[in-house]
Amino acid sequence: MTEKFKILKIVVFICAVFTIIGVLSVMVNPYNTGAGVDKFDKVVIDADSENENSIDVVVIGDSEAYRSIIPPEMYRKYGFTSYVAASPAQKTYQSYDMLEAILERQKPSVCILEPNVLFRDYSIVSSVWPRFEKTFPIFKYHNAWKGVFDSDYKYDDLSFDSFKGYRYIDSVKATKNVNYMVQTDSTEPISTSNINDFRRICGLCEKNDIKLLLLRTPSIKNWNYAKYDAVRQLAEKYKVKFIDLNMDNSIGIDWTQDTYDKGDHLNYSGAEKVTNFLGAYLDKRYDLPDHRGDKEYASWEKSVEKYLQKTD
Repeated sequence: MTEKFKILKIVVFICAVFTIIGVLSVMVNPYNTGAGVDKFDKVVIDADSENENSIDVVVIGDSEAYRSIIPPEMYRKYGFTSYVAASPAQKTYQSYDMLEAILERQKPSVCILEPNVLFRDYSIVSSVWPRFEKTFPIFKYHNAWKGVFDSDYKYDDLSFDSFKGYRYIDSVKATKNVNYMVQTDSTEPISTSNINDFRRICGLCEKNDIKLLLLRTPSIKNWNYAKYDAVRQLAEKYKVKFIDLNMDNSIGIDWTQDTYDKGDHLNYSGAEKVTNFLGAYLDKRYDLPDHRGDKEYASWEKSVEKYLQKTD
């Protein structure tokens, strides 16, 4: 057997392997099947269900974002659309990936980043592997083949009460109203990888003519003055608007009533206060359209109706 023939066999084998992997990846890809998704993919798929170019404001970040911002409430009062494209324990590279995925079908005027993600570090390996899984979903959804060949196979249930990305919860688990934003001389470090991801997010927004806003929602457990100061300096350096609702509590958060987990996240009453502030702020400072009454935004009217039924 000649050397050239051996090389050809190896090339053919490699091509065959990657062809099989590619076919299997298409078969189990949740973006094609809509089933077997993880929480990150579910957010993207749900956002993809919105009409093309129908989202005016997109919110990226972690659970602090999807527990604090209520898009149907802002639409009801002001008429602009927003979507909370946030996922649990989101990393900054995922925030970038989320925004990039949203921009495939949407052209928002404003992007809001919840900066709690800037203090969640990750390894290089952990950021590279998800991109490999995105290219070849069979490695991520290797159990999903059961759903392809077995109609009775049950995927994990990732359903939740969602209103354009907001996750409703009205239970109360109180904590004391404490002064957790005591000024100090220390500044919480932000890792180089997170700063680089933030720069990429800034670049993506600039490229797509999107106004970037940093909005830190109230949280006793996850925030302090040192973190505020770090984000303030970062925002000043990159000329990005930063609002921290923990600094003066002008919106009136009451930690004996407005949290469901002792100050980690807000419940509905706390989220309503954040949303009332944010809606008025966006309406006043950005030229956002009023879609109320437009038949192209009927899904938003239905979302508001469902939201009011849930909260009344």
